Amino acid sequence: MARKRARVQADVAGAPPEQVLVLEVAGSIENFFRAVQLTPGAELLAEIDETLEPDADFYRDEQHPDAEIAGQLFLVLSDQQALNQIQSLWRRWVADPTQRFDRGLAPWRHVFAQLRDIRPWDERDRVAGTGIIEDWNDRLAQGQQSVPAEVELWFRASPEDRRAAGDRIRQLIVESGGEPVSETEISEIAYHGLLAILPADLIPQVVETREARLVRADDIMFLRPTGQAFSPAPDDEPLLLDDEERERGDVARLDPIVALFDGLPLENHAALLGRLRVDDPDGWAEAYPARDRVHGTAMASLICCGDLDANEVPLERSLYTRPIMRPGSRDFDGSRAECVPDNELFVDLVERSVRRLFVAGANDADPVAPTVRIINLSICERALPLRSFPSPIARLLDWLSWQHGVLFTVSAGNHATDFTFASTMAEMDALNPAEVEALTLRSLIDNAVNRRLLAPAESINALTIGAAHADAYAGALSNHHRNLIESPRLPSPLNALGLGFRRTVKPDVLLAGGRQLYEDAGLGGGQVRCAPVRSSRAPGQKAAAPGAAEGDVAAARYSRGTSNATARATRQLSWLYDNVVRPMRTEIGHVAEAPLLKALLVHAASWDDAADRLSPLLADVDRRIEKDHCARLLGYGAVDETRLGGGTTSRAVLVGTGSLTEDLGHVYSIPLPPSLSGQRVWRRVTVTLAWMSPINPRHRSYRRAQLWFDAPRETVGVGRVNAQWQTVRRGTLQHEVLEGETAAAFADGDTFDIRVNCKADAGDLAEEVPYALAVTLEVAPLLEVSIYDEIEARIRPRVAVAPRA
Repeated sequence: MARKRARVQADVAGAPPEQVLVLEVAGSIENFFRAVQLTPGAELLAEIDETLEPDADFYRDEQHPDAEIAGQLFLVLSDQQALNQIQSLWRRWVADPTQRFDRGLAPWRHVFAQLRDIRPWDERDRVAGTGIIEDWNDRLAQGQQSVPAEVELWFRASPEDRRAAGDRIRQLIVESGGEPVSETEISEIAYHGLLAILPADLIPQVVETREARLVRADDIMFLRPTGQAFSPAPDDEPLLLDDEERERGDVARLDPIVALFDGLPLENHAALLGRLRVDDPDGWAEAYPARDRVHGTAMASLICCGDLDANEVPLERSLYTRPIMRPGSRDFDGSRAECVPDNELFVDLVERSVRRLFVAGANDADPVAPTVRIINLSICERALPLRSFPSPIARLLDWLSWQHGVLFTVSAGNHATDFTFASTMAEMDALNPAEVEALTLRSLIDNAVNRRLLAPAESINALTIGAAHADAYAGALSNHHRNLIESPRLPSPLNALGLGFRRTVKPDVLLAGGRQLYEDAGLGGGQVRCAPVRSSRAPGQKAAAPGAAEGDVAAARYSRGTSNATARATRQLSWLYDNVVRPMRTEIGHVAEAPLLKALLVHAASWDDAADRLSPLLADVDRRIEKDHCARLLGYGAVDETRLGGGTTSRAVLVGTGSLTEDLGHVYSIPLPPSLSGQRVWRRVTVTLAWMSPINPRHRSYRRAQLWFDAPRETVGVGRVNAQWQTVRRGTLQHEVLEGETAAAFADGDTFDIRVNCKADAGDLAEEVPYALAVTLEVAPLLEVSIYDEIEARIRPRVAVAPRA
C-alpha cells in the first residue's frame, strides 16, 4: 500500500462519500494511535491530524460507552484501489485474526485489534449525533402528523453533479410521501441542503430499522432537525419597571452599527421607544403576539440599555433588528418557545438576512443597513453540539465575516442540565461557598464532553461569548436556592464549554450573563440533585419584557445565560466602535474595523484569580492539559470592562492595524520606559492579535490564513501565563498575557519588538488578510512614574516589512 494515499482525520471535510471509510475504535483512540505509530507498513495511516489529542477531545465517553459516535475517526482515501485493499484486509482479519497475511502486511493485525469496524459511510452516520431521532420522537409524541428535516447532501464539486443529487433526493422524498420545501446551495461554504416535510409513518422505519430508502441514500451526508434554534418562554409573571427605568433619556439618533438577529422585539416598550430600527421583510409581525416577544425584547434591551439594575447610560445609536425567530409550532420542554421556523433552513435565513444588510436587492433596492459592523446572534442550535468540523451555520458566519468585514458575536450555548453531587442534603448545607463552588467546577470538568459548544459557537471568525456568573443585582439571594458559583469571574453553571474546532480557544471570552441559582430536585442514595431555577425574579440581568396583559409596555424580567452575555459583549463593542475605532477610521480604513473591535474586547480579558480556583482541581494532570481544561471553561477569561477605556499612568495601550499576504511579516517596535530598567517590580505585557480569515471548507485545516506573533519575554523580564502557547495559535485570535518581576536592563531608546507573521494554512492564500494588534505594558500602580507618558514621548511609527523566516 503506497504512502499518502489516505489520511486519518476527525471529520469528512471536502471528501466525496466514495472516498470515506469510517473507523470505529474499540478501545481508546490513544491505543489506536500508538498501534499505528508502531506498525511497519501502516504509513498511510500515520499522517494523523496534529490537533487530535485523545485525552482531550476524542476519548471514549465512559458514562455513555455505547454512544454511537464514541471513538470514531475517518479514513479519507484518494485512491479507490487503496480503499478496496484496506476493506479486503479487514474482512480477512475479522474472519480469522490468526491467519497469515501477505509479506509486509502482518503488523496490520495490531491496528485492526484496536477497531470494532471499518466500513463505508452509511445510514448510522447520517443520523448519529444529529438529534434528528430525538426531535422526531418528541414531535410524534405531541401528535404531529408530519415532521420537518434538514437533508444535508455531500457537496459535489460539479454543479451538474449537485443538480443530479438534488433531483434524486427530491424524488426519494416524494416517493416517501413527503414534500420538498426548499433547496439551498452555498458553494463558498460547501453546503448543499434541502428542507423536507416527511410523513409521520415514515419515522419508525428510520428510527427502528434504518431501512427507509431516504436514510440509505448515498447522496445524503446528514439528516438534521429544523427549528432547533429557540428560546423557551418564561412561565411566571413579569415585573413592572419603576419610573426611572421607564425614562431612559433621549432617543437614539445615530445610524446603527449593530444588527440583532433574534426574535421580534417589542419596539414600543417604554425602555426601547425610539431606539430600534425594526426590519420585518417577511411580515412576521402580524402573527407575532406582543406577549411572545420575549427574547428579542430582552436582547435589544441589554444591548441598548444594559442591565437595568446597573442604571447604565443607553447607547446613542439605533439598533437594527431583524426577526429570525417566531412563536413556535410546538412546545419545547413543556413550554411554548420562540424558534427559527420549521419551514426555514437556518443557514438560508441568516444568509438572506446578512445579504439584505449589505447587498443591493431586487429592483436596485439599496442595502438596508450598510453601516452595520457587528451582528449579534444570541441563539444556538441545540441539536448541533460541536463535533469535529464546523457546522454549516458556523461556516456561513466565517464566510460572511470575511466577505463583508463584519464581526459576529455568538453565544456559546446553554446546557440547563441538573447537577448531581455525592453528598447528603445535610452535608451540602454544611459546605461553605468556596467548597460548593469547587464541587461544581469539578462536575463541569468531568462532564465537559456532554457540555460541548452549540453551533454556531465553533465559528473561527466570530467572537464566541460565554457567561460569567455575575450581574448588577445587589439584593439578598433566596435562602431556598443554591448559588453554586461564588466568583463573578468564573463561568456560569449554564455554559457550554470549549475547546473549539481544531482545539482553538473557545469560548473566546466571558462577560456577565446573570447568576443562575439551583434548587434541590432530588434526594436519596447519598446524593443531591440540583436543577436550575426557571424564574423571572432576581438574581440575573434585568431587561425589558412584554407585560402580563396585551398592550403592557412597561414590564421587565430577570434572565441569565450566554445569550445575555453575548448581548453584553455587543454593547461593549458598540461603545468601543464609537470611542476608539471610529476616531481612527481615517488611518485604519473600513476593512480593519472588525479585527480591531475583536482585538480590543479580548484584550481586556485574563484568567487572573479564576485560574487559581481551577488549578487545585486539576492537580492530577500535567501542565499543558491543565491549561487546556482552564481554557475550556474560561476561554481567554472574563473581560474587565474597566480596562476597555484605554491607558492610565501605569498602563500604556498601543494598537496597530495592517494587512498581510503569505510569507510576509510586519514588525512593531514598542519603546521601553527607561524608569523600568533594572527594576524588580511587577509588570504585565498583554498582546492580542485578531484577524478575519478566508476559509476553505473542502480542506481539513479549513482556515486559509494563519497569523501569529512570538511573545516578547526576555527583553521585558516576563513569562507566559494563562492559555497554552500552541492552543492560542489555532484560531483567528492570539491573546497572550505575560507577567514577571525579573529585573531587565535596557537603555533609553531600546524597544521590544513584536513581529506579526502570515502563512497559508488550508491551500493557497491569494488574498491580503487584514489584522489588528493591541499591546499593553503595565506596572504595579504603586510605582511612582508614568510609563504612559514615557512611552508616548518615545513612540514613533516603525513598521518594517520582511519575508517570513
